[in-house]
Amino acid sequence: MLQTKVSLLLQKMGIPALSEVVTRKAIYNGPADSSFKASLINWALPYAQRYIYSAHPDKYSQLKQSGFNNLKQLQVLAVEKLSYHYAIKKCCIASKKQEQCSCLLEGNTLYTRLESDTHALFLELSRLFFDGTPELHLANFLHMITTMAESGSTEEQTEFFIVNSQKVSKLPDKESVWLLSSTQSWTTNDESLQMDASPTTINEQKPSNLKLKASVSSCWPPADWKTAPDFHGSRCSINDEEIVSDAASVVPVKNNADFTIENKVDELPESDNVDIQIPKFDGPELGPSKIFRTDQLRPGTANAIQAMATGREGEQVAFNHLTQKFGQVVKWVNQDNETGLPYDMVIEVGSSREYIEVKATRSAMKNWFEISFREWQFAVEKGESFSILHVLLGNNKARVTTFRNPARQCQSGKLRLVVLMPTVSDTWEDVSLLT
Repeated sequence: MLQTKVSLLLQKMGIPALSEVVTRKAIYNGPADSSFKASLINWALPYAQRYIYSAHPDKYSQLKQSGFNNLKQLQVLAVEKLSYHYAIKKCCIASKKQEQCSCLLEGNTLYTRLESDTHALFLELSRLFFDGTPELHLANFLHMITTMAESGSTEEQTEFFIVNSQKVSKLPDKESVWLLSSTQSWTTNDESLQMDASPTTINEQKPSNLKLKASVSSCWPPADWKTAPDFHGSRCSINDEEIVSDAASVVPVKNNADFTIENKVDELPESDNVDIQIPKFDGPELGPSKIFRTDQLRPGTANAIQAMATGREGEQVAFNHLTQKFGQVVKWVNQDNETGLPYDMVIEVGSSREYIEVKATRSAMKNWFEISFREWQFAVEKGESFSILHVLLGNNKARVTTFRNPARQCQSGKLRLVVLMPTVSDTWEDVSLLT
């Protein structure tokens, strides 16, 4: 409240906000083909438009009154390396300290590294619509439907999810659809940073007149997306029977499901069936023929809707279980929509808080789960105040396993962290074992 009053006072006094004076200046090299990233942005823009129209009508009206000028000037530029430093606008003063990043919106140019993940890209894109401020909910929404598209969901399934679960309506016919159109070339002021693969700018057309040049696709994923040069660097998924996605949001489940819950605290799952076997090599040569499929966590994509439903149902079971134990002090932060927070529930008693992250599966043989870097960073930071609830869903029974302070359990060897390597890498190097 005080911050708002101070901000209004400064505005009346004619003192600009710090964000209006200081800007981030992109520093990059190795410009690359922007068509893959531009195709993703082009495909996502109509969904972003629908979201803003439904969730932020005032902002949409403001953008429309401006003639969508910032959108029409949007450029997408893929680069090899990217960083930024802070500089004062209308002045030659700049910080010497550089910060590395995966993507950056500077003015109307969206810079992105080839290996940047979709959520980070959408979060940076959201700044374009909200006066330089990232909009997490919009980024989460775009990330969810992108995950569904890449997982093989049909347009009908995606549309059902958008309208019924996310409550995002279709655009009226009178509204023009946002999309990108290709340009011939683009160069920076620095002659050493020129590119042949051009960025793209936004165009506004009626749905019946949507046309794009071949370099930018209007669908996602494109037919050759798995062989695109930046695909393997930006995405490496793990698949068992299903994946509990961090992007899984409001998927309808049975709230009155009759589950019998077996609770195991600070114990590993009983199943000793592991999807990874230690490879055995009989000769001096190491090659793909010596690595068997069973040596891998099977890479691929899962059914996105099934994964979201599993994650949502697991959270519901965990919430019911915790509510029975602790009562009304349990708060399900993702109950209405995905918040993007590194936890799903909070148990708050006085000044004490316990943070709960839920991981769910239907496979009794699956003894692993994914955890994002942000979730793990939060787990290390909170220590004893952070727990992971693993929910194994059955037909009418669920098994809940609680791992309090998973960081400490990793240090003691009770839990283990695994690093999954990409299936294709340009950093491989064959080394002879013969001397």
